[in-house]
Amino acid sequence: MIGLDIDEDALAHARERVSATGVSNVTFVHSDFAHYVPDATVDAIVGRLVLMYQKDPAAALTKLTQHLRPGGVVAFLEPWFQSPSGPDSTTKIVITCIVETLRRSGAHVDLGPRLHRVFLAAGLPLPNMRFEIVVDPREESPLYDYIADTVAQLLPKAIEYGIPGAEGLDVSSIAGRMRTEMNAVGYAMMGSPLVSAWCSKTP
Repeated sequence: MIGLDIDEDALAHARERVSATGVSNVTFVHSDFAHYVPDATVDAIVGRLVLMYQKDPAAALTKLTQHLRPGGVVAFLEPWFQSPSGPDSTTKIVITCIVETLRRSGAHVDLGPRLHRVFLAAGLPLPNMRFEIVVDPREESPLYDYIADTVAQLLPKAIEYGIPGAEGLDVSSIAGRMRTEMNAVGYAMMGSPLVSAWCSKTP
């Protein structure tokens, strides 16, 4: 198994996690997804929130599937992010900051529902697809902190891009305020809306 990432810190963290499990058949490579060339054909190509960052997702996938054996599996999980509507709230501002910052940086924030076109353009068969979202009803759901951490990472860019409400966000209070707002309307906390697509390469 080969893991790719262009972030050295992410690779170091991944290596530590794999080492802690005692697994020895995983290799991590510092490489851009679209330009990686393996030493031999691979059995599967799997990615989560990867194609959304490629300038041309179909072209990038086309290059990598050249190294996939006939009958090999291609599976990706990509976003269906949308800026929320409705009255202003911390939750609305936070989600808008995430979605619009990614969009303005060039990411394909709504790639999920279009994955079938990406697969077909890459010369692959029409994939199976499924819409997925994690829903966590627990009061202490880690999703609140996960979203707050995501905003903290993106906030400097959100402010640079002039995303409405970004400058006034207090990162330390985001998780608690979102928890209060979700409880007020009786909603369980939800994660990122994602679409999965998978198929086998035609022999």
